[in-house]
Amino acid sequence: MAAGLRHLFGTPVLRQAVLASAASYLVVGFGETTGFAVNESGLHRPPAFIGVLVSVQGIGALAGGLLAARLVRRLGETWALGVGLLLWGVGGAGWMSTHLSVVLAGNVVLGFGLPLQAVALTTLLQRQTPGRLMGRVSAATDVLIGGPLLVSIAVGALLIGVLDYRVLVAFSVTVMAVSGLALLRPVPNQATPELSGRDAVPVAESQQVMRGRRRTLSD
Repeated sequence: MAAGLRHLFGTPVLRQAVLASAASYLVVGFGETTGFAVNESGLHRPPAFIGVLVSVQGIGALAGGLLAARLVRRLGETWALGVGLLLWGVGGAGWMSTHLSVVLAGNVVLGFGLPLQAVALTTLLQRQTPGRLMGRVSAATDVLIGGPLLVSIAVGALLIGVLDYRVLVAFSVTVMAVSGLALLRPVPNQATPELSGRDAVPVAESQQVMRGRRRTLSD
């Protein structure tokens, strides 16, 4: 775990990505309780209608899953992660409305951002981490993200009894949107870190191979 944390916080692009994701997960768990309040107090629908809201979010997630890899390639991992977190905030803002169409549209946007965030963060971790550290970095990332998520679920369950659900929604979407916007700017050290040992790329050898291929093609 310590080795994974050292690599995460010692690599600027990973440090920024993980901290932005952790900040978002520190409030995203509020949705475990505010979602029911949106359905009951905002939309005045029966409990079973939660199934409709979740299904609509699933439609957005399906579309996001199909397009996530293409968007990550086009935008780059850091920007794609930022866009994903920003979509969490934009989509979640629809929960403050009492109009069904707005809530449903927000759920589609929120669902689209879920796989985009996951694919972008996972790809960034893999590209910026030597293979020998991948397991340790994955474990450290799970703790840094899973811990805040667990805390946010508990805190949200406590606060929903004393605060209007719209206050919790407004706070959570603001944090997620700001976290996403923080990633939508040039980030230093975007290059994949130099690897050593069996993880290293034999640059000189690969260059010789490429020159040999070019000579073969020219012949």
